[in-house]
Amino acid sequence: MLADYERELDVTDEAIRALPDILTVRSAQVRALVALGRLDEVNRVVDESLAERSRVGTPGGLMVQAAMELRAHGHREEALRLAARAADWLRGRPPSEQAREGHRSALEGALKAGEVWDDARAVYEAHAEAHPVGEGARGSAEAQGAGEPESQRLSRAIDYLGALGTLAARRGDRVEALRISDALARIEAPFLFGRPAFGRACIAALLGERQRAVDHLRESIAQGNSYDASLHCDMDLESLRDYPPFVELLRPKG
Repeated sequence: MLADYERELDVTDEAIRALPDILTVRSAQVRALVALGRLDEVNRVVDESLAERSRVGTPGGLMVQAAMELRAHGHREEALRLAARAADWLRGRPPSEQAREGHRSALEGALKAGEVWDDARAVYEAHAEAHPVGEGARGSAEAQGAGEPESQRLSRAIDYLGALGTLAARRGDRVEALRISDALARIEAPFLFGRPAFGRACIAALLGERQRAVDHLRESIAQGNSYDASLHCDMDLESLRDYPPFVELLRPKG
């Protein structure tokens, strides 16, 4: 967040040596390499990840992260290529892997980063149907079977609903996007950590309502949502990147 990418890369190298079987550490390595313009090394890291035995994280997830960073730093064609590669890799995994929540999240990210909007919408709609926001404490059959806490189930349902709102905004369906934003605003439950407000921020940004988007982001962060480097590469917030209130919001304080 301080744009000290050389130092970020040094620290990441230390982390990789200490945690060689945690592939998610490579996400920070990719983030720093993209920011430094060392794209050949990004491709090398991705290729090497395919042979890694990881306890946490997958090559597909790493590819999605790399694609998002590439897009954020102006390398759209490279981002689209890597997102397509990620989607192919994820779709080729065994059924047992495809049933995992992490795999589904990565596939959603790959389709979104690859701008495959129709496929992304179909996936999000299926997941939103399986995790309806208004289901209350009953939870879905899938969640019940997994013993998933209600707060976790609801958080996931909110994320799916918010994603459908952003896709509505992208296809120019303002009425549907605002309907979903209003639905997010009505959700009240403990331990949501600003997720509804974040979804509303993304929808507002895509509708061109930049100040409203920043207001929702502030609300989301105040409620406990993550305030980290991922905000700079979120595709739904691209319209805010040169907006002074957003730039100031992301600037580390203190």
